[in-house]
Amino acid sequence: MNLATSLRLVSEDFLLALDPVEILRRNGYRPDPWQIELLEAQDDRVFVLSPRQRGKSTASAADVLHEMLFVPGTEALIVSKSLNQAREWMKRLKELYRPFSGRWPAIGETAGSLTLERSRCISVPHGDAARGYSPTVLVIDECGFIPDENIAAVLPALEATHGRLIALTTPSPAKADRRWARIVWDSGAGWRRIDVTPERCPRIVVTDEEFERKRAEVGEARFRREFLGKWHDEDDPSNPRLTSRDAIARLRARITKPGDDDEGSGSIPLARAS
Repeated sequence: MNLATSLRLVSEDFLLALDPVEILRRNGYRPDPWQIELLEAQDDRVFVLSPRQRGKSTASAADVLHEMLFVPGTEALIVSKSLNQAREWMKRLKELYRPFSGRWPAIGETAGSLTLERSRCISVPHGDAARGYSPTVLVIDECGFIPDENIAAVLPALEATHGRLIALTTPSPAKADRRWARIVWDSGAGWRRIDVTPERCPRIVVTDEEFERKRAEVGEARFRREFLGKWHDEDDPSNPRLTSRDAIARLRARITKPGDDDEGSGSIPLARAS
């Protein structure tokens, strides 16, 4: 290797170390503005709210890969809503890693992990599989679809390392046990929030006619969540209608079936027709 080649390689490594966006560029991507914002963010807590299929996994995988290459001791943990989602995220990471594998060879690899000489990334579904790690980087993928109790169980993993947390999601339908993502997004306290609007994805061009067709096909609430990246009003945890529905559900659970007259049961009998 001559001096000119050596200098070129050193310059490329130096540029890559300084600019995480190079991970995407060297893989042939033209990153969207919001992806650049995520990769350049220095915040300890970042929340990305995005429509479907806008590159959340790709951008977060590039962020994690950059740390694996240039921050010795990086232990990245990816928690996803399902095993299939976890495998897909890891597949994306390995695709981005391929152009750099000669310079930074892997020493271990499974369907759900990639290990380099001085760093490691593990991708698992939420639940018991996500416990027992001490990550320096924690990514919660599609956090709006993961039960609150499972998110609460994995967050303490950052206490020992004071690591970074990246939360990603498409707005999710309202459920009583899945409110963490909406509450955190609405509060924003201590978080850098990246709102991926259609305008921030110039590589994806959708006409007004296509938007209206999708709206008619899937309905207003789902359209706003999946195509605009916005929670529908009825997905607000503080919405009185949700509170009312919860109350009604509890009341129904106490109502006996017709014919149940056991006054000692503690249930509320149905009114009988006169």
